[in-house]
Amino acid sequence: MYKICHMSSQHPDSEPRILLKECVSLSKVGYDVSYVVRKNNDEIFQGIKIVAVKNRKERYKRMLLSTFDTYKQALRLQADVYHIHDPELLPYAYMLKLKNKVVIYDVHEDVPRQILGKEWIPKQFRKIIAYIVEKIEDYVAARVDGIVTVTTHIANRFSKVNKNTVILYNYPIIDDSKILPVANSKKKHQILYISSQLAKERAIFEIVDAMNYIDCKLVLAGRLDDEIKKKLVTNPGWKKTEYLGYITPQKAIEVISESKIGLFIFNPSLNAINGISTKLFEYMLGGLPVVISEIPSSKEVIEKFKCGILIKTLVPKEIATIISELLNNPQLMEEMGHNGQKAVLNYYSWASEEKKLIEFYKKLL
Repeated sequence: MYKICHMSSQHPDSEPRILLKECVSLSKVGYDVSYVVRKNNDEIFQGIKIVAVKNRKERYKRMLLSTFDTYKQALRLQADVYHIHDPELLPYAYMLKLKNKVVIYDVHEDVPRQILGKEWIPKQFRKIIAYIVEKIEDYVAARVDGIVTVTTHIANRFSKVNKNTVILYNYPIIDDSKILPVANSKKKHQILYISSQLAKERAIFEIVDAMNYIDCKLVLAGRLDDEIKKKLVTNPGWKKTEYLGYITPQKAIEVISESKIGLFIFNPSLNAINGISTKLFEYMLGGLPVVISEIPSSKEVIEKFKCGILIKTLVPKEIATIISELLNNPQLMEEMGHNGQKAVLNYYSWASEEKKLIEFYKKLL
């Protein structure tokens, strides 16, 4: 039995793409799977060994210390394949290759383009840091055994340095618990915004400000930096906002079932323009009409399946008008909800990506 080790120093232990999709899919077909991640204690999840690394919350400690701890714990497992999920682990991916291990780099984001919008990096340093990171990524990517990406744009970049590149779209896992009734008596007069990181580039300030002009509640779920939260609580729109923090996939199903509209609005960035959020498909599967920023990938889905509204503006009052008009048209919301759910069930399931993942591993091994 081949031993597989997934590694992350950045993502949470319950990160759906890593644990619930890739690790579970590999374990189901007989691989011995471990996941080394920041966590308080070791545990077993559906046969997967979750190996704990000290959970350092400070960014610089995580990048300097947790990365090394992750590498040490992973090395002890003596796995056949090491599957890394963070660019900050790339030096250790290279070291694992020097030990003749099979190494996969899983690219979740277009990191160099993402760096250009990072508020915590001084603006004058962003371009040079992005350039250095891109060169390091390309150097290591050319030397590992395979690259996994989430979008065609990212795949096009990495396939130039490593021909063994595969796209695994981050489609949702479909099970009965996620296929929610579109016309649901549990629904409250609320709209929902779930994001892994509720940041400035995710238009969090504009969305909360828009609540000053909407007669409903906003539910926010995801990580929110303390500094951003301090600013948000001073906005009168925060009084209509319920902040849940980071939530589990099970909790996400619950709040989707209670909400009327799913939001995914963001400031333009090269990373966003070239990607598509899995939250779009989760909203659709849950029967929610979607209000989402217009980029090529979201436009294709929304226009093809008539399951939501594309939004170009970041003006809070204009955002509020679009949402209010949809809230006042329950028949249209229900129609969009049915269209989106049907589209996911027929076209956007993790089952298709699971097959690609397993074939990719068979090829490497």
